[in-house]
Amino acid sequence: YIQLYEGVALMRWLNRGMNTNRIDDKALFLDACQLLDIPTVPAIVVFDGEGEERWYAESSRIPNSDIFVKLTDRYSGIGVEAWDYAPGHNTWTWRETTLNERQLLERWRERAKYEELIIQPRLKNHPSVAKFSNRGLCTLRVVTYFTAEMTKPEYLISTWRMPVGMAPVDSFSGGGIAAGVSESGHLSSADGIDVSLGTYTHHPTTKALILNEQLPHWQDMVELALLAHEKFREPYFIGWDIALTDEGPIVVEGNIVWSADLVQMPQNQPLGETKFVEVFDAALAALD
Repeated sequence: YIQLYEGVALMRWLNRGMNTNRIDDKALFLDACQLLDIPTVPAIVVFDGEGEERWYAESSRIPNSDIFVKLTDRYSGIGVEAWDYAPGHNTWTWRETTLNERQLLERWRERAKYEELIIQPRLKNHPSVAKFSNRGLCTLRVVTYFTAEMTKPEYLISTWRMPVGMAPVDSFSGGGIAAGVSESGHLSSADGIDVSLGTYTHHPTTKALILNEQLPHWQDMVELALLAHEKFREPYFIGWDIALTDEGPIVVEGNIVWSADLVQMPQNQPLGETKFVEVFDAALAALD
């Protein structure tokens, strides 16, 4: 097994000398996906932390729909906001706060004095996987690899992440659960980061069966991750977060550091028993 901190160090060290900003920075990642014609979550506006606003819509208005807010340089759902739109009132609500459009923009501009924000439509799960969440988006973490000697990227491992309770995100380290995915797309029982709670054959909130369930469109989600890596080309390993929406699979994020815990615990398999070591050694030899 590779520990979480070891995986972080290994990925950062292997990728030394590469410019990984267009994956590390969520706003740059969005721009890169659009340039490379990779289906991803559209942006409404980016507040860059220096008073600049980049609007992606035709008008500088918030659409009348649910909204998702995240920081461009954070992980694990830190700092996110998931605003529900109320059509009859033209307001948005997040937790105990309800604001109109002017108040929302004021809030985000104030936050942007200290941190860069990206504002996006809040995606919803495809009906075929909606049973795995009460509110937040589920994603498939797909790890792919691509070395200089290869003509196409290949699949390493994947896990299906699910939010718990009313959480807006499926972050494993933030309280979500994850199930391993077999080579045929079937789910294992799920784990959380707190192993003392045991494993889950059923979702703890929705009670939906997880164990041995066929993950709908699993192969399509994997193929999208492989296509994305082929277009990005580097770095050697990328952990993709792929959501299944009404529009089909869509890339939510790419991760240079893709959490060894997340891919090993649900699969009950060490990375040392996968092709990870072989590929890592080959990439390392190419650097030497």
